[in-house]
Amino acid sequence: MSNRRNIHNNMFQDTSQTPLCNHLTLHEAFVRNRNSSQPWKKPSQQDSTPALKDEFVGLTNTGLNCSVNVLLQTLYMIPEYKDIIMRYGRKSNLKEMDNSVLYKLYQVFQNLNSKKEVVRVEEFVQCLKLHHINVEFQMDVEELFRSLMHMIQEEQKCINRSVSPAETEVEETNIFSFTTEEHTVCSECESEFTQKEEMLNIPLSLHNPACDTPYESIEKSFEAFFSYHQLDQENAFYCDKCEWKTKTKQQCRMAYFPKVLCFQLKRFGYSTNLRKSVKISDSMTFPERCKISNKHRGQEDESIYDLFSVIVHRGTAYFGHYYAYIRHLPEREWYYFNDEIVTKASWKDIEISFGSSKHSYLGDDCSL
Repeated sequence: MSNRRNIHNNMFQDTSQTPLCNHLTLHEAFVRNRNSSQPWKKPSQQDSTPALKDEFVGLTNTGLNCSVNVLLQTLYMIPEYKDIIMRYGRKSNLKEMDNSVLYKLYQVFQNLNSKKEVVRVEEFVQCLKLHHINVEFQMDVEELFRSLMHMIQEEQKCINRSVSPAETEVEETNIFSFTTEEHTVCSECESEFTQKEEMLNIPLSLHNPACDTPYESIEKSFEAFFSYHQLDQENAFYCDKCEWKTKTKQQCRMAYFPKVLCFQLKRFGYSTNLRKSVKISDSMTFPERCKISNKHRGQEDESIYDLFSVIVHRGTAYFGHYYAYIRHLPEREWYYFNDEIVTKASWKDIEISFGSSKHSYLGDDCSL
């Protein structure tokens, strides 16, 4: 991948006292709705009211583990992912593995299933520390997500190697990954080069780097990410056939659509004027239902996704607090998860996290 698509590590941070979204999780809508004859309806907006005791419970915050909590709640609320983790957790050899992150995740999910009281996460956090993930410092949620998925996949491989082929679990624990194909065509000899890369999310810029104009919506930013780009001058591509750097056209496409698609809004960067890292609070809107198109060589694939989770950060590029809005898929209602607190929420609550161009470098609550 070229540098223009490099992921900023400061994926989930922001600056002031208002909400800005920086991370969106979309659930593939046709997993449930493809065979339904009922038209999709927008959930009714309602005032935030406490969630019922038999619905969902919160997670304890022992200090700076809010990033862990929003990720745990998001993963738990994905039915397919929760079912896979619960099946793996019941395997006898998993409990015997030293410091198993997968088993500790299973225990958290099991406690959340009880829906009796706030669930303690100290053992899960301690297990992360044993794997050199120190959550005593504010963790970047995107970085934590990638690290956790990698550890779980490695444990899954160990489990499958220890059982007979007939007992091997064929279903992957990672329903988020997808492959991108970056196609580069030399303008001189028309040679084509293809590079594949596994990804867990799509990093979306808030501004067009060519003219510094805002994209304003994830649809426009997504379209720009997968559109053709001309590479020349200092960005020229070295052609092996021509044996020099030539003008090239470059386009990225998704080889297939994942069941759950994650977007990262790149709200963090470095200000040369201020000489420090900043959080960009410019407005970036997103819908509750999104059609994702994949165009290449005159062909177009598309898939429809429902917005499932919005992770929000309140604070600056250096510190702050995470919380999340997550949709309960069966009833399609939104819930607000903030450590121990769980309440019902409305779409109006989520719209606040779009951001505002009036205070581009302030510490608002931003969707990440």
